[in-house]
Amino acid sequence: MDLKTYKKSQEIIHEIYYKASKTNDAYRIIDIINSLNDTQIEFKSWLAKSIHMFNPNLSTITVVAGWYGLTAYCLKQYYDNIISIDMDKECELIGKRLFSGIDFRTEDLRDKKQKIDKEYFKTIHEMWDCSDCIVNTSCEHFLEKDLHKFIKDTPFKTWKVLTSTNQVHSSHINTHETVEDFVKQIRPSLVYDDVIFTDTLEQNDKLKFLVIAR
Repeated sequence: MDLKTYKKSQEIIHEIYYKASKTNDAYRIIDIINSLNDTQIEFKSWLAKSIHMFNPNLSTITVVAGWYGLTAYCLKQYYDNIISIDMDKECELIGKRLFSGIDFRTEDLRDKKQKIDKEYFKTIHEMWDCSDCIVNTSCEHFLEKDLHKFIKDTPFKTWKVLTSTNQVHSSHINTHETVEDFVKQIRPSLVYDDVIFTDTLEQNDKLKFLVIAR
């Protein structure tokens, strides 16, 4: 992450702080700081580098649950067309201020038939169809049944990049002890049972698991 992005984040944090008494948005101060901390930068950089190592020729990548855009930013170092979607409108608004050259969108994946900007795609499924890679770094926030549905809704030829963790947290409802456990859970949803690559990133006493599949 460059100095320009850091300075932008400080400007946004200051604005939120001074408006917090009116907007009840004070929690975003910590949220933005956490989204750009050293652990997140290391994880998202490792993820982007791993994807590029196995397929440097992807044309369009969609990041789901993209938060404020750090994953998209890291991927942008290797690829031209990156879409970052999140159900939180503020993630789009703040992300656009933090990172340029990324197509930020607000969409709720739980509603696959909702309308999107008419100039681009009519439905979430059409967004999937135009992307040759879908990245989900929030699998620990998906119930197992919802994660299976998410994978099955992704076109079978599309690269699926999924991550999980063993970290215990109040918002983590689907963690795994090892990358093998993670693969075992998602394998039934893969049309061709095609797990291309797996890896584990150790961060202090926590583990991040990466699975690339089709």
